[in-house]
Amino acid sequence: MSQNLMWNVGKFTYQQGLDKPIHFMELKDFILNDSLDFSHLFYVRSLRVKTIESDMKDAGLMNWIEGCAFRFIAETLYDLWEHKLFDNPQVHITEISPGSGMTFEYLKYLRESKSNSFDMHYKAWGPEKYQLKFDVLHVRDDYAFDYVAVEHIKPLSKEVTQDTDILIVNHDQWLQSDEGGECDVLNCLQEVEKPTLMAVRVTIAEESEVATTVRGKEVILPSLPRVLELCGQKDSDSCYRYFSHFDKNFFLPSGGSEIGLLLLYTVGQSIQLPQFNHCLSYERKSCLK
Repeated sequence: MSQNLMWNVGKFTYQQGLDKPIHFMELKDFILNDSLDFSHLFYVRSLRVKTIESDMKDAGLMNWIEGCAFRFIAETLYDLWEHKLFDNPQVHITEISPGSGMTFEYLKYLRESKSNSFDMHYKAWGPEKYQLKFDVLHVRDDYAFDYVAVEHIKPLSKEVTQDTDILIVNHDQWLQSDEGGECDVLNCLQEVEKPTLMAVRVTIAEESEVATTVRGKEVILPSLPRVLELCGQKDSDSCYRYFSHFDKNFFLPSGGSEIGLLLLYTVGQSIQLPQFNHCLSYERKSCLK
């Protein structure tokens, strides 16, 4: 007999002296989303304050955010800056699907914790329902930013990519949110001409696969071989880093192929960061080590 796998967060109520629950109070999705967003953001903000830095860098706390891609996105962007990718004194960054702005917050942390860093102007493209939360969380910081509220984000729009030095496509954040529409990674790879940094949940299968998140969101995961093949055809200097089984419990068991995180940048220059490989050198066995 088949069973529907359910995922929920809430609180059980017990009668005093009994071990069987008599009631379950569900924690609504918007409360759960806000709780996770605020917890992650305030943790990184605490690192920026540096009042008790040794305690804040506790291994348990650091592991708490290992299931999110924002740290890898921000650190890769910073490494690209250190390799002289950007000519302008102020780097203009555009992120698609920014959520509550965790990439932005971690970039602030990196900028403030390094002796040599850059100025930045950050622009977010996301749903209107996230705008107020984003503004409230970031408005008091001394960093220039804009939030462009759109119904459905189209990465190929010239309006999105104009006046930016690098475009971030945060497919990982899009999967975790309740945003509608789609995040067409393959189409974006083929059409966008600007330097691009992507964090993409992928399947190692030869073709895209359908998966269901623990929140019941059905998504199409791009094929890792297909994505890297497209990058190799477009730009021989594209580089990638693959995280096997990244946050694997975020998806319901389906019997499909392995799911991981692909970090990918296409910048039009020959810059190979440590731990990254050229897309042209992709081989299934080497990628999955």
